[in-house]
Amino acid sequence: MKRPILYILIPFALGITSSAIFKAGPVYTFSLSALFLAFSVIYSRKASLSHIMLYLALFFFGVFYLQNSVMLAGDHISRSVSDAPRTVFLQGVVSDDPMAGLTPYHKIKTNFILNVDSVKESGAWRRTRGRVNVSLYGPVKNPLHFGQKIVMEGVLSKPIGLKNPGLFDYEKYLAIKDIYAVLKVKEGGVVEIVDADAANRVKAAAYRLRNWIRTAVDTHFEAPYSGFIKAIMIGDRTDLRYNLNDDFIKTGTVHAIAISGLHVGLIAAIFLGALALLRLPKKVNLVLTACALVLYMFIAGSSPPVVRAVIIFVVFVVGYLINRESDMLNSLAFAAFIMLLANPKELFNPSFQLSFASIAGMVIFIPVINVFLRMDAARRRSFFGKAGAYLLSAVSVSAGAWLSTWPIVAHYFNIISPMALVANLVVVPALFVLTAGSFLFLLAVPFSGFLSGSLAHALSVFCKALFTANHFLADLPFAYFRISAPSGVMMVLYYAAIFLIVLPPKMEFKKICVRRIDILIVLLIALNVMVWSDAAAVNRDALKITFLDVGQGDSALLELPGGKNVLIDAGPGGDEERFDAARSVIAPYLWNRKINKLDAVIVTHFHEDHLGGMLYLVDNFKVMSVMDNGATCENSEIFDKYRRAIKNKKINRVTIGDGDAINFNGGKIIVLNPAKGSALADSNENSLVLKIHRKHFDALFCGDASNVALARMTAQYGDFLRSDVIKIPHHGGNVGSDIIVKDFLNTANADAAVISVAKMNKYRHPSKKTLAILNALNTPIYQTKDNGAIMISVDKDSYDIKPYTKNN
Repeated sequence: MKRPILYILIPFALGITSSAIFKAGPVYTFSLSALFLAFSVIYSRKASLSHIMLYLALFFFGVFYLQNSVMLAGDHISRSVSDAPRTVFLQGVVSDDPMAGLTPYHKIKTNFILNVDSVKESGAWRRTRGRVNVSLYGPVKNPLHFGQKIVMEGVLSKPIGLKNPGLFDYEKYLAIKDIYAVLKVKEGGVVEIVDADAANRVKAAAYRLRNWIRTAVDTHFEAPYSGFIKAIMIGDRTDLRYNLNDDFIKTGTVHAIAISGLHVGLIAAIFLGALALLRLPKKVNLVLTACALVLYMFIAGSSPPVVRAVIIFVVFVVGYLINRESDMLNSLAFAAFIMLLANPKELFNPSFQLSFASIAGMVIFIPVINVFLRMDAARRRSFFGKAGAYLLSAVSVSAGAWLSTWPIVAHYFNIISPMALVANLVVVPALFVLTAGSFLFLLAVPFSGFLSGSLAHALSVFCKALFTANHFLADLPFAYFRISAPSGVMMVLYYAAIFLIVLPPKMEFKKICVRRIDILIVLLIALNVMVWSDAAAVNRDALKITFLDVGQGDSALLELPGGKNVLIDAGPGGDEERFDAARSVIAPYLWNRKINKLDAVIVTHFHEDHLGGMLYLVDNFKVMSVMDNGATCENSEIFDKYRRAIKNKKINRVTIGDGDAINFNGGKIIVLNPAKGSALADSNENSLVLKIHRKHFDALFCGDASNVALARMTAQYGDFLRSDVIKIPHHGGNVGSDIIVKDFLNTANADAAVISVAKMNKYRHPSKKTLAILNALNTPIYQTKDNGAIMISVDKDSYDIKPYTKNN
């Protein structure tokens, strides 16, 4: 068997992927694995049958291996985590490089992972284990670094993240890293260093060097160049600006700003070139370079692409030392297998997927593309032939990587970037220059301030040129297309088709002959069935309302009968340093719903938690009109940006108020507030209040309406306020007199209440009074902090409420 590790890896990885669908426990899956392995040995004389049994054994071992990895010990720290966060003392060892940054409110926050060994609850210490993600607020008196044993007091809770269908899940992301608890330490909280010695000296040295590099770059470079240099040198992307990140995503060159195998390859080339000047034997050069790369792996944060590249390089070195030629696909499979044995959940890490897919794609596709481009030796004889061959080689590398990774990129970023074929020809050489130049800069820092400053200036100029070129490419027509994320099944079908390239044209199993073309036909049939099934499942006559989980803010999507789409509020955002709900939640959700045009965006009022995401939406979607209350806001930066954005995009701005109505197919949106003729200062009282009506169904969107507005609407509209669903005003906070609020909610008499609110928010929303009133009215309550996104589907005769997570 030419590539044995590859054929071991595939069924093992498929088993890990399929683990979630198996209801049987790990004892049963391990028993099945052992049983099939025994059959493989028993039927060893029948090669085909023995191989099938072996693959089944590996498949069920993969299922078992993931099941076993998520079974936590009885004394695991996650056992101390409950739904209600509580204050505890933890003792443990800092297991990574603490990263300091600023919160959206410009306060210092330090993040790191703590390997805990003890927890103190109710006055008593007890042994525990596990990894905890720590956020320490405020300046730290004694600097924290890898290897220190510390004791700290903080609020222990489950990982807090937004929960929306098909989008990034912070809790699952941390689970991949074996983290099931988070600790928040307030400013001035107890942080005591018990032992400063690090057990792993090599790793400690690597982190000290990492911090030295970070300090050197911050000292000599200005933003945004400092953020970019740190990203490509040590994998620190905390200061990388969103607009730069977006441009690299749009041109399909996002690998340039994440430490990847490309960076490791460039660094290996630099080390080998430098060591060659010393005229050392090649074997010594390779061993020294391998040792340097292992150190760099820790400096760069040990991300999957770096680990993969280092393992492959070490395998190559070992093969060279023992005079054994290595096969790239087999080496790649070996690296993946080792990493999955260490942590099978890494298979679900986007970085792991992109890293291995890109290299595998290049190995598989480059020979095929070279044949297509006629890259024969005859074309390399003349100077122009050699230049053309070099250019075509670069194109084939870029094309190979793009063909193998676009489904993964599309799945996580909702984008296809044909421009990657061209952009990589610019970005990769530029990245080599910047990497080499950054090494020279770091070598100069200890010896010459003038030289290091000059190099920093030159690198900054080069960075600026790269950013300008990349932005130009990103802005070209058809550079990229926004699409819905391909499903897991579609991705499996695509990669199965790619795998056919490395299979022989015919495979014989006794009397059965299977051709590659037969398998391809089956895959195409399966793809057609899936595509047409999805198309048939779309109900264009239904009204669908989705209250998105955007944290402490509001945003709801109305998918109207007939295909029109209206967004009510755009959540928080609008600032480079703040969480942007549109970038992280609203836009990906819209793309996944195959929505690239918004017929209207209704902004209830101009507070940041409702308006902030509009800036991103206006830049990335075709917005036909915006509707608001017509207020003007003095000294509001977010409002000024909003007004300029819609003016620059020539978007029609419509002022609406009490009595206005927006008709749609089979229903209407009726405006109940603000009152006509009211003083239109930007306040909660003038927040738009909307009633969505469709035949038997009514929903009331209350924005942030407060005391006066609620009292007026109750008196003016009375029973007209009656609704099936009500979006509670002001995130469930106190909005005025209990009597007025109770009277308003009693008049609305909703069958269900929705509260858009963040977990552990600083405003302590929703208020106990609001919840008490709703409970007294026996109104079921759905909160985005508990239920995630809340989806309501309205058909001709009924409606259905489906929370993303069912916590009540």
